[in-house]
Amino acid sequence: MASVPEHQLAAMIRHELVSHIAEKANVTDMAEMQVRVVECLKYLTLSSAGARGPIPVSREVDEVWHQLILETKEYINLCSLLPGKRLLHHTSLKRHSSIYSAEERLELWLSWLTSYVSYFGPIQHDRLKYWPALEWISKRMDWDIDKLNKFAQSINGDPGGSFPHT
Repeated sequence: MASVPEHQLAAMIRHELVSHIAEKANVTDMAEMQVRVVECLKYLTLSSAGARGPIPVSREVDEVWHQLILETKEYINLCSLLPGKRLLHHTSLKRHSSIYSAEERLELWLSWLTSYVSYFGPIQHDRLKYWPALEWISKRMDWDIDKLNKFAQSINGDPGGSFPHT
């Protein structure tokens, strides 16, 4: 699958809405806000495309999603542009996290990692902070960003690949 360029994701939301979200979140650095918006759009894209199970995102990304939801017409339009072309409802991860064992969570989160890399290319080190589950994998597996990306690429290149067990 060809990677979705970030500028294509960013174009899905009007600049005025990004400015509004920045104001609500008390963020003055518009470059930082744009990164948060793009990571939120990546999350929504993967969710819409049918990514397996829940994955926690950072508070900053969750804030963007909350602000998008409050802009009902824009949010409905945005969801129609995503792969699943359906409204994505917000659900608290806390309600669902206890139904998965630690091994199941690891497999789900590794699945998200491989989907992220498949859709958007290698995850950049400065973006990892928006994906706490992927940071957790990095620490738990003692993988730097290169190993995370190489793992995802090996799974994407080999559909029969399996998740490492810890």
